[in-house]
Amino acid sequence: MVMMALLVAGAALAQEPMLPLNPGFEMLDPTGWALEWERWPTAPPEAGAVGIDPAVSHSGQRSLRLHHDKPTSYTRGQQAVVVKPNRRYYFRAWIRGEEITPSAEGGSMGARLYIEGIGGRDRATERETGTFGWKEVTLGPLDSGAGGKITIMCYLHQATGTVWFDDVEVIEATPDFEKRLRQQHLRRRFARDLETAAAAAEAADDGAALEQLAALAARIETTDDLPDRVDYRRGPPYFPLHADLFRVLAEVNARRLEGAVPVAAWSQDPFSELPVLGLVPQDAPGRAAALMGTDEREQVAITLCNLTRESVELAVSVEGLEGPGAPGVTLREAVHIEDGTGGLLADPLPRLTLREGRPRMHLPPGVFRQLWLDVSSRGATPGKYRAELVLADERFALSVPFSLEVLPVRLPQELPIATWSYSYQHEPLLRDRWEQARADLLAHHTNAYCWPSGLIPFPSFDEEGKLLPLDWTKFDAALQAHDNARWLLLWPQFEWETNLKLRQELEVGSALWQERFIAWFRALIAGLAERGLGYDRIVWYPADEPTTSTRVGQHVTAAAAMRRADPQALILANPYSACTRALLQQMAPVIDVWCPELTWGTGELLPFFRENSKLFWSYQVLGFAAPAFERYRLSFWRCWREGITGQGFWAYADCGGSNWDRWDEARRDYAVIYDGDAEELIPGKRWEAWREGIEDYSYLWQLGQQEAARDELQERVDELLAAPTPEGLAIVRERVLRALAEAG
Repeated sequence: MVMMALLVAGAALAQEPMLPLNPGFEMLDPTGWALEWERWPTAPPEAGAVGIDPAVSHSGQRSLRLHHDKPTSYTRGQQAVVVKPNRRYYFRAWIRGEEITPSAEGGSMGARLYIEGIGGRDRATERETGTFGWKEVTLGPLDSGAGGKITIMCYLHQATGTVWFDDVEVIEATPDFEKRLRQQHLRRRFARDLETAAAAAEAADDGAALEQLAALAARIETTDDLPDRVDYRRGPPYFPLHADLFRVLAEVNARRLEGAVPVAAWSQDPFSELPVLGLVPQDAPGRAAALMGTDEREQVAITLCNLTRESVELAVSVEGLEGPGAPGVTLREAVHIEDGTGGLLADPLPRLTLREGRPRMHLPPGVFRQLWLDVSSRGATPGKYRAELVLADERFALSVPFSLEVLPVRLPQELPIATWSYSYQHEPLLRDRWEQARADLLAHHTNAYCWPSGLIPFPSFDEEGKLLPLDWTKFDAALQAHDNARWLLLWPQFEWETNLKLRQELEVGSALWQERFIAWFRALIAGLAERGLGYDRIVWYPADEPTTSTRVGQHVTAAAAMRRADPQALILANPYSACTRALLQQMAPVIDVWCPELTWGTGELLPFFRENSKLFWSYQVLGFAAPAFERYRLSFWRCWREGITGQGFWAYADCGGSNWDRWDEARRDYAVIYDGDAEELIPGKRWEAWREGIEDYSYLWQLGQQEAARDELQERVDELLAAPTPEGLAIVRERVLRALAEAG
C-alpha cells in the first residue's frame, strides 16, 4: 500500500554524526577487507562467514556481510573508537536480514549491533531474526562514564542466515536530537498500528475507512504536532493523530456490529495474545469461567472495545460474590506498552483507579483493553459460583456473566520445585520497597534466592596466614529479609578474577591459594550450619554461565577446591548452548546440580544432564517480549515432563529507567513488575504466568504420584507440548484438578 510505503521509509534524523572510520565499508585493503575494521574471530568458524559485499548496500557501493550455515557459529566485524568522558551517545546502523534463524538450542543473540565497554558495561540492540529489508537500529542514550576506548560490533551470534550492516554511526546526544528521536519512535509506532488498522479495514471491506487511513498516513509525515514526551503508563493512543487512527477502527467495528451497545465485550484466555486493535469478534465466546483449587489464584479476562467516537469512563463492579465463603476478586486492567521490538505487549496489570469510591476504567475509542479479574480462593468454600461483571457509565450499562468453580484441592505445603527470579534487593525498582517485594515473591511461590558475592563473607588473614573471623553482617541482614527461603544459591562470582583470588594477592591454583581457599570455605560451611543452613538448603554457584573455556576453567578451579574442602557441598553449573560437550565433560566431576538453559538442556543433551545430576534444575533469560504463555507458564510443564525440579529466570526487577518505557534508557528491560502503585508492586502478565506455571507443576506432581494416573498424564502432557495453546492447557489442567478432587 502506498500509505505504508510512505511511513516505513521514514525520514532520517539530521544530526552531525561522529563516524567510526570507514562507516560504510567502502575503503578496502588489498585483500578486499574493510580498512579500520577487524574480523572476529580472525579465523572464521566457516568459509565466507565474514566479508564485504559489493552487490548489496544501504548507501554507497558496499556493506559488511555475515553469513552462517552452522547454527553454532558466531562472527562479527568490529572497530574500536574513543568516546569523550561524561557524555551521552547514540549508536545506529542500517541492517538487512535474510533467513536469520537462531539456534534451536536457545541462547542465540541473532543479529544485533553490540557496544562493548561503554561506561564500563556492554549494550546491544534487540535481536533481529527472519528476512527483512534495510532498517535502522538505534542504541542509546548511553552514558560514556570515564570515556576512552569502546568497541562497536556488527554481530551475528549462533544463528544461520545472512545479515548485512552499513552506515554505522556514533552520535553525541543533544536535547534536540533526543527530541526528534523520540518523535521518530512515535512515527514508527503510528506506522505499525496503521498497517494493522488497514489490514482490519480491508478484511471488513470498508472502503471509507481505508480512505480515512490513507489521509492519516499523509498527515503523519508532515505534522509537527507530536509530543516530546509520552506517558506510557496510560497505554495507547499516545497523541491526537494516533487517537484518530483508533477512532477509525472504532467506526469500522461499529458498522460491522450494527445495533451493538457502545462497548463490545468478549472473553478470552488471560494469557493468549491481546492485540491493541483489530476486528471485534462477531460471534461472542461463551461465558467466561475459571476453575481453581482452594488457597490459590486464578484469573478471568474480559476484553473491551469502545465503538463510539468519544472516550468513556466505565464504573466497574462484580456482583454475585458477596458474603462469607465466596472467592475474592481484585479488578485490574492490562495496559499495552512497547515491547522494544516494534510490537505492543499487554503486560502491566495495575489495579483499576478508584474514583468516588468505585473502580473505574478509561476506554478510548477503538482500543482493545482487557479487564483482568484476579480471583483468590483463599478462605473460599469449595463449590460453583455464578457472577456478573457490570460496566456502566451515564448512558448505558453492560453485564458480562462469568462463573467460578472451587475444587477441594490444595497445593502441597512444600512445593515440589525450587523457583527463583534473581530478585536482588539492591535493584532500583525495589528501593525502599523490599517488604512489598518479599510479600509479592512469596505470593508467587518463590522459595529460592540467588545471592551475589556482596552478601558472602570473603576471607581475611593475619600476618601469619591464619584465617580471621568472617564478617557475617551483610549475610545475616539478608537472611532476615529472606526468611522464607527454602534454598539459597550462593554465587561468589568467581568469574571475576579478583574474587577468585579471594580478594587478595594470591596466585590462583597455587599451594597457598589452595590452603587459604579450603580454610575459608570450611569456615563458611561451619557458619552456615550455625545459622541452620545445612547441605539440604545451600547450593554453591561458583561462576555464572560457564560456557567459554576461560569461564569453565574458573568454574572448575573453584569447584574443585570446594569439593576438596567439603565433598558434601552441592555445586551448580548453569551453561547455555555455546558450551561444548567437551567443556561439559570437563565440569562434570565437580558438579552436583546441572542447571542448563531450559531449551538447550532439554534437547539432545538431556540424557547427559539427567544422568550426571543429584539435582536437575534449569534457567531461562527472558527478555521483555518473551511470550507469557510459552516461555513462562508452559516452561513448567516441560520441567515436569523432563524431571527438572528447579527453575529460575532472569529477572524479577532488572530494568533500565522505567519498566513502562522501552526508550528511556538503552539498557534492556527484563523486570516482570512495575512501579506506579504505592501499595503494591504492579504485576505483569509474565509474572502471573510464572506463578500459574508453578501451580500447574505442583498439581501435575501431585497427580503423578498416583501410579494408576501416571501414564495417561504423561500422554496428555506430551500432546499439549507437541501443539501448545492456552486453550489446550486449560483442558489438561481441568482433567488434572478433577482427578485430584476425585482422589480426595
